[in-house]
Amino acid sequence: MTTLISCIGDTDPIRNRHDGALLHLARVFRPEKILLIYSERALLKENNILLALNSIEGYSPVNKKR
Repeated sequence: MTTLISCIGDTDPIRNRHDGALLHLARVFRPEKILLIYSERALLKENNILLALNSIEGYSPVNKKR
């Protein structure tokens, strides 16, 4: 099982009409499990981040939050 552990910042999920780091890694490597560590400001965008991850066609990772 591949796992992506990522800190989430202000540029996730999208920055300047491009994928942020998290979306890019999810699209390219398609880890089975993603553990997200949110900053206080990114926590306000949690719903958008999860929607973006779940919008990747044919991909549904298990998401965990810390």
